[in-house]
Amino acid sequence: MTLDHMAHILGPNDTIAKGLNMEVSSIGIRSKDLFGLIDQIKDGLPVSSFDKLREKFMLSERALSDTIDISKRTLTRRKLIGRLSASESERLVRLAKLFDKAVQVFANDEVVAAKWFKAPARGLGGKTPLTMTDTELGAQEVYALLIRIEHGVFPG
Repeated sequence: MTLDHMAHILGPNDTIAKGLNMEVSSIGIRSKDLFGLIDQIKDGLPVSSFDKLREKFMLSERALSDTIDISKRTLTRRKLIGRLSASESERLVRLAKLFDKAVQVFANDEVVAAKWFKAPARGLGGKTPLTMTDTELGAQEVYALLIRIEHGVFPG
């Protein structure tokens, strides 16, 4: 489910949607509520958000752009413009929110979280969490696995 879809379901007057303090700390994005975050995504995030997440994951530019489906030529154009497109921004936020959750699960250790994303996970059929994040369904599975690890239900 996309953020836009969630906001549509909740409605503009829903206290849950209004009361959420939305922060994607790994890329330095903050909003007072879900709708503000959606607006930022629709406007396109700054390319610096891409660079921040790349550093957090300790990935090459190519590896992260492949993960969020941005070609080399497109990324070069985005750098000139200074902003990602809405769809690229949404994919970046999806990955960043997963990274933030992993950091929380792994005792606020960004290095451990980054390494976990690159290691095969039993709970994902031996695939790495990073390779699963390129689709919404895969990202949901990664999140579910993080929740299981957090609660000690599955070793990962």
